[in-house]
This record gives sequence, C-alpha cells and structure tokens, in this order.
Amino acid sequence: MANVPEKGSLQMMTALAIGLFFIIIGLPLWWKTTTTYRAYLPHGDIHTLANEKLICHIPVSLIPCHQDFSPDQLKLTGAIFEDFLNHDVPVVPRFTIKYSVSSRSCSQRKLKHMTTESSFEIWDKALGVVNGVPFPDLQIYLLPESSWTQDQDIYVGKYNTVFGLGEKESVNFRQQLKAIASCLKKTVLNEQSLANAYVTSRGVRLSQVDPDTVRALQSTSGYKLSFSLVNSDPSEVVAEWNIKQAVQDYLQPFLDKLKQFADFSVSSQVLYYSQLPLTPKKVAEKNYFYIPTTSLPLLINPMETKIGSDITVHPTLNFLVFVPLAKHSPLYIHDEKGSIVDTNAFFSPRWGGIQVHNPPTLDENSTRPVEFMVNMKAAMEVYLSQLRLLIGIPQQKSSKDAFLAKPGQEAIREWELQTLLRKRTVENIATATNTLYSLSRLLEKIHNMVIKDDVAEEVYGAVECLHKAHQFLKDGELSKAFHYSKKAIILAEKAFFDPSLLALLYFPQDQKFAIYIPLFLPVGIPVATSLFKAIKWWRRKKEKQS
Repeated sequence: MANVPEKGSLQMMTALAIGLFFIIIGLPLWWKTTTTYRAYLPHGDIHTLANEKLICHIPVSLIPCHQDFSPDQLKLTGAIFEDFLNHDVPVVPRFTIKYSVSSRSCSQRKLKHMTTESSFEIWDKALGVVNGVPFPDLQIYLLPESSWTQDQDIYVGKYNTVFGLGEKESVNFRQQLKAIASCLKKTVLNEQSLANAYVTSRGVRLSQVDPDTVRALQSTSGYKLSFSLVNSDPSEVVAEWNIKQAVQDYLQPFLDKLKQFADFSVSSQVLYYSQLPLTPKKVAEKNYFYIPTTSLPLLINPMETKIGSDITVHPTLNFLVFVPLAKHSPLYIHDEKGSIVDTNAFFSPRWGGIQVHNPPTLDENSTRPVEFMVNMKAAMEVYLSQLRLLIGIPQQKSSKDAFLAKPGQEAIREWELQTLLRKRTVENIATATNTLYSLSRLLEKIHNMVIKDDVAEEVYGAVECLHKAHQFLKDGELSKAFHYSKKAIILAEKAFFDPSLLALLYFPQDQKFAIYIPLFLPVGIPVATSLFKAIKWWRRKKEKQS
C-alpha cells in the first residue's frame, strides 16, 4: 500500500464508494425495514387517568311537605340533610361518593294530590313520573304524621321517590333526617357495594367478600339468556312449556327496562333423556326424594355439557327446568338445615339457575307417556329473581325501618336501575382505566410489539370516553356517564386483545441480530476491509499532494 500504482485508483475509489453506500444507505435502510411499526399512544394521559380521583356525584332533592318553610329554612334543612348523607361515606383510594341536596317547598298541586289521595302507590306514580318518564334524580318527600299510614317511618316507592315521616312524637326533626339519610345510604343507594365495585375492578382484593360482587357477572355490553327444558324420560312423562309466551309476558317487560343497561338475546331448547349425574336420596317416611345442598355443585358441569352453547361474544346465563324420572318423583332440594327449599330451585353465581318441576304422580294403570305442562308463571318468577342477582341487582326486602314497594311487572324499581347503572359506570371506568394502564406499561416495556394505527385510534377513543365519563359522573349526569364508560371499556378491551400486538412479541432484538449477522457478516467483512484500505490510500494520497 506504500506505493499504490495509478491504475489502482479506480479500484480504491470503487471500494470507497461501495463502503460508503453500505454505511450511509444500506445499514439505515436495513434498520428501517426491520424496525417494528409503533403508532404513538397517549401514555401521559393514561397514567394521569390511572391516578385521577373518581368522584361519583349523587344529586338528591328534599321536599318538605309537613310544614311551611321559609327559603332560609329550606336551605338550612337541605344543608343538614346533605351533611348526614356525606357523613361516613366509604373511604377508598382514588374514589369518593359525593352527595348534593337541593331543597324546595312542596307545590300546591302536589299538596292537593296528597290530600285527595291516601295511597302511597298513587303518590309514588304521580310524583315519580313526569310526562310518562320517571324522574331522573332521587326525590325525598317529608310528610306530616297525619298523612302517614305505614308502620315504618320510610316508604321507598317503585320510582325515584322516597316518602319519610317528617315529624314524629318524641323524635326531633334532625333525628328523623338522619334516619332517612341512613336508610338511603344503605338500602336505596347501596354505597358500600358501589365502593366495593370500584376496588375490585381496580384489581384489589377485599378483606371481606361482597356477595353482590361474587354473584354477578362482570360488566359486559350484552347477555345471552338460554332457557332449557330438561326431560329425563319422555317415554314416561312428556313435559311441555310455552316458553315463547312466558318470555313475552314475564321477561320482556324486565328486558325493556334494561335496554340502556345491556343488550339481551334469548334462546330456548328442549332436551330429552338427560338424567341427573347422581342418585337422589329418599325420605322413606314422607315418600319423596331430595338432593342435598352439598351435591348441587355436582350438577352444573354434567348439565352444561348437555345444554351446549352458541358461539357469542357475550356471556351466557343458563336457566334450566328439570323434570325428574317418575321413579325419583317427587324430587326436592334441601337447604343446609335439611328443609325443602320453597322454590325448589338453586342458582350458581355467574352461571345461571336450575329448578325442579315434578310431574304428576303416576300409577300402574296410567297410560304412558303422560303429558305434563310446566307452570311458566312460577318458573319465570324464579328465573327473574335469579337473573336480577346475576346482573348485579341485590334482593331488597322491607325492614322494620323502611317499606319497599313491589317492583311490579317490570321486576325492577327505578331507583334499583339507577343504582345498577351507577355501579356499572364505576366498574366500567375502573376496568377500562386498568386495562389501558396495563397496556401502556406493557408497550413501554416491550419495544418490539407492533402498534398499528387502528389500535392507537381505539386507545385514543377509550381515553377520550374515560375523560367524558369522569366528568359526567362528577356532574351527576348518570345516563351520559354510563354511555361513555360503556364505550370506553369496549374500546380499551378491543385494543388490549388486538391480535396485531402479538405479531412480533416473540421476536426480540437478540434474535434479530442472530438471524441477520450470519447473512451480513460474509459480505460485511470484505466491504469493511476494502473500505479501510481505501481510506488509508486516500489519506496517503492527500499527504503526497500536500
């Protein structure tokens, strides 16, 4: 290399050009074409949402009708009642329940209606429905003792109306307000269950199990309801049911009420020759058979394999009517104390329910098979009570302090629907926030996961919906908050489970170099050597010229 002939200049210039082309164009092009595409995500907004405090605002109207209050007295009464409501709310990190009370005097129209009618049910419908639409916020009416006809001091109506005894002998007004506030917090608004829903949705285990949370399915945009008539032996008894009419008469009003909550689809089937996977025990002295409580879990899996399931993105709730064999009839379900269960039914959390309908007693001379019509009214009453529990509506009953009006044909009270929507809104927001936060941390940690533009759009959409849900829930606009929380959880889970995120998950950087180095090394070494020699030749040429 000391004396390079002139004819080698072209070779050195060529080697230098090839080397520079390899370094300047080849390597960046290779790096660019092998780089994982990652659309930008709002990691900062996601982390902010994960640490943002969720405020659940519950507006309440207080309407004293037991005496005339001046505007200042009304304002003071509302402030006192608001203090009682905001006292001892559940303490949960990054979550709080805030009550606001607006007090107003009772209008002459309402007072006249109360004096002309003496039924709480009529008052409830007249004051709780405006132009055919239930009043959105909870209304508390304080009535004089002369108008009170209940044994309890509080009457909780079917709609968003609560009637409380405003004056009572030997009890001052503040004590009455405190008792009403305590009843609202525990029975109507169920604030502890609301706080538990937020905690469990954020992935924290409760120190004490919440039955409502364990029984109900987690928040979802829809449910599949599957009704099955299971006939053990149609050669003995042929069971029939009018499920279509029963769904129309008993179930549809309930589902219509829950249109805003979720989408429901209903299917039915009849199964034959499906017997119990266990032999019932017999009570000889009473001549009947029974299944103990401890054996009930053994029925679920064998029954589930027989009823099958449709392919659906929504969870399925199964409801079975089981008609036992004639030789095992009558068949009853025993509780823990060994007594017959009144409904002769049981339900499994997050799965569904089974009820036993015994066929008529057969004698030796009876013509086989005997036709048997299932009592659909009794069956649907049981199914409705089970369905309420499975979607998260606790079974509320009257107590010594408060009388709860019956829900009627819809099988759900208006304030129960509001409580359910509020609980689901909190669950949706907490779950969607957790999902986005987990996705953000995962993508920040694993740099070679693909982030496509449609995934980024879903994440941006979920973040925007979460911001709106936070704000609407803080403003007390429950319907809008639920709508955006539902959209947020759908978008967040769609982004989290997008298949494209796994495209290069198992192709880390070390494997990339392990694959490409054997290809580029045989070419790269001669190119690097030639480039090194060409650079030395160029320098020596410059030195000679100088």
